[in-house]
Amino acid sequence: MKITRFTRIRGYRVFRDFVWQKDLREFGQFNVVYGWNGSGKSTISSILSHVEKKVALSEGEAELEIDGTTKVSGAAFGTSVLPQIRVFNQEFVSSTLQSTG
Repeated sequence: MKITRFTRIRGYRVFRDFVWQKDLREFGQFNVVYGWNGSGKSTISSILSHVEKKVALSEGEAELEIDGTTKVSGAAFGTSVLPQIRVFNQEFVSSTLQSTG
């Protein structure tokens, strides 16, 4: 089971009305997200972190496509069967590493 794509992200942080374009590749087994400041990287990792923790989105809307067929809304992340993923972002670093200085 894997996340294929975000079908849409609407009204969540920097995304007003994002729809995955047909010519945009699907997610692979491993994915690195990079881009300019303010382009939505942290927003994407936040949504994926909700998936990892199986917690529903409390603001905005997001919808994922799983295995190319099943669509799961952000409101259902807490109750749906979701793929196991790991998100390595600043939130993860801050919550797991302590300063030694």
